[in-house]
Amino acid sequence: MTVYALLPSILLNSVKLPAWFGDGMVLQTNHEYGARSFLSGTASPHERVTITGGAGNYQTEASASGEWKVTLNPQSVGPKGTVRVTGETGGAVTASDVVAGDVFFCSGQSNMVFPLKFAFNSTSEADSLRSFPGFRFWVTGRDYQDEPQSDFLPTPKACDAAGGACNQWVNTTTALANGSEYLLSFSAVCFLTVRDIARLHIGDRPVALIQSAWGGTRVEAWMSKEAIASAGPPVTGAVPSRKEQNGASVLYNAMVAPWDPFSVRAALWYQGEANADQLIVANESIAYYSVAYQAMLADWRERKGMGDFAVLTMQLPPSVPTGTDPARRTGRQEIRIAQAQAGTHAGGRTDISGTAVGVDLGGSSSWGIDHPPNKNEMSRRLALQGLHVACAPLALEQPASRDRTRQPGRLDGCVSSGTAIAVIAVPPLADPPGLTKPTWPDYTHLV
Repeated sequence: MTVYALLPSILLNSVKLPAWFGDGMVLQTNHEYGARSFLSGTASPHERVTITGGAGNYQTEASASGEWKVTLNPQSVGPKGTVRVTGETGGAVTASDVVAGDVFFCSGQSNMVFPLKFAFNSTSEADSLRSFPGFRFWVTGRDYQDEPQSDFLPTPKACDAAGGACNQWVNTTTALANGSEYLLSFSAVCFLTVRDIARLHIGDRPVALIQSAWGGTRVEAWMSKEAIASAGPPVTGAVPSRKEQNGASVLYNAMVAPWDPFSVRAALWYQGEANADQLIVANESIAYYSVAYQAMLADWRERKGMGDFAVLTMQLPPSVPTGTDPARRTGRQEIRIAQAQAGTHAGGRTDISGTAVGVDLGGSSSWGIDHPPNKNEMSRRLALQGLHVACAPLALEQPASRDRTRQPGRLDGCVSSGTAIAVIAVPPLADPPGLTKPTWPDYTHLV
């Protein structure tokens, strides 16, 4: 495994690539419904850059400013071996054990950071990873910057991964080592959602799970300056002044921008509590968050240059203690409505997006009332939304429909509904031995 601390050795070459170009990298496959992948980096101005290995052979020339980017040939699912990038001077920069599969980018605030170890049945849930040896993980180190970065800094301000294993690829064997220490520290929503998508549809295909999240952060911190400027009213010109990790655009610059050239299958988003908790005159409306969030997603998609990719949003659950005055305004309902508006709808800027309902999934965990522990059910709903928007997004006015054929461990065909916040019925999954399952409502109908 390539550890980020070793990267300075490759900086001696004129050719440089972001840290995500390393051992264990997962390239997005174009299989079924995927997209083309890219490699990008820097070199000396006008230097010739050569790429060889299992992902194909390519040549390009760096621009006058030293930047270069290559569109890879369509990548079939499976191993690609070693990929080498060489300039006219210095040795090759290499990544070994490269595979092509599906890439999921998981972002937001603390409920996306919320680790698997605090979810229901965490031991059994972690053990389910043994059925998916193709999973590979990445935790982006927490950082904020005033300007967009093309790579991650060698030492982030903080790291949420066990053992400080941020900004590097981690395989299943390592994630399960030492009593699943790494996996249990990884985002519960990210892992469980992608795990359920794999159970229902993509099977044993290689998968990348990228956690890039920071607790207590507002949506404006995850938006580029251009996204804020282009959002329009009531956002443009009304973003509140905040410091450190909540400053406008600072998390986009440090934790999203380095991923801009990296193709993905879908993005998962769980955020909104910070915006709800900080009600501010002029940006406390439904429209403020709705416009900001949709502008952010449109900007993320535009910058990747790979066409639209699916976005799955977790709607905020109830997060107020029992006995709270019903007249007290929490801001949660405004955020929930805005998140629903980010789903597929006529005239929207997010046409292949789905929002999973969470209004019935409140509760308190060891992290407090704002962090419900039932990430298991939240993730199941997000996974169903993933199948819905990935297969055949439908307009809201169309009737609910299902067209599927079952095979063991897979859901083939399209699953769709007439609403962006529907929960879609599927045959139940087999639970791991010894699982103690919480009592959940019956969601065998669309809600």
